[in-house]
Amino acid sequence: MESATLFVAGFASKVPIGALLLVSDLPLRRGGIKTKKSAKKVFRQFTDLHLEVGIKAMSEIAGRGEHIRHYKW
Repeated sequence: MESATLFVAGFASKVPIGALLLVSDLPLRRGGIKTKKSAKKVFRQFTDLHLEVGIKAMSEIAGRGEHIRHYKW
């Protein structure tokens, strides 16, 4: 929901925007509801990897010369 708000505002203002979503809860699994403790653990464990994946993806897209709407290389 928060990401949708950012994208709508960015689109309306013609501001390039992107998002990497790190999901830290699995509500349909037993014990999957997010707590402060579990969120901190997930963020500590996966944030660096998550950023590396996002940067690699953008670099590969740039390397292929593909167009991303509102993004200038």
